[in-house]
Amino acid sequence: KQKIFESENSENSFMQLTTPRSGLYIRWRRGEIVGEGAYAKVFQCLNIETGELMAVKTFSVICIQIGDNIEKIQKQVNVIKSEIRVLRKLSHSNIIKYYQADLSDDMKLINILLEYVPGGSLKSLIFKYKTLEIPVIRNYGKQLLIGLNYLHENKIIHRDLKPSNLLLNKNCDLKICDLGLARGYSDGQDENLTEYVVTRWYRAPEVILNASHYTKALDIWGVGCVFAEVIGRSPLFPGEDYLDQVPRII
Repeated sequence: KQKIFESENSENSFMQLTTPRSGLYIRWRRGEIVGEGAYAKVFQCLNIETGELMAVKTFSVICIQIGDNIEKIQKQVNVIKSEIRVLRKLSHSNIIKYYQADLSDDMKLINILLEYVPGGSLKSLIFKYKTLEIPVIRNYGKQLLIGLNYLHENKIIHRDLKPSNLLLNKNCDLKICDLGLARGYSDGQDENLTEYVVTRWYRAPEVILNASHYTKALDIWGVGCVFAEVIGRSPLFPGEDYLDQVPRII
């Protein structure tokens, strides 16, 4: 199992990435679940020493292994490593804050300790309150573009912008999260550059058509889809499958 977390390049090994960002290890205790995805669960947690509420994104390597081959497991671990690698480099009010990553002693759990954003996602806001006033939409749109501009200035493409990846707090601050698919402009090409990027409804045409190269314009398309959904209260291009997605855009 340990080979899953190792890499020929020591800078990319999981063990190297688990060094706390501040240099000081945070002792924390897990609380209630606040979100769940295909491979990860997000829990509220408590900094034992300061009392600060945080969030912990937990991946179970055991769950990933059920019914999966080693290549698929390695692929998912690489996504986790990529998210940590990107988050460690970033510091901006509109980007989710990263603290540290842990690997449990038995190597069954990977934990990413993050800023806790109690207001839920933009997706949940649309679902609960339906219509949003123009000043509110403008405020969230401005913050999303500011955060995205920061990513692009640091030569990072998010590649998975959608309402559920935009978190909101009680002060109406917007935080871009879930950077597992984010890549630097200069990263080498691999299988993740086409199919395994962006939830289908938010994919730019060049991704749908399997382009081998794309730019930060991919994210701008995502922004347009997000705010068309905010205004229209439903996804702009809800394709039922890959083949259905293209004619909906055209």
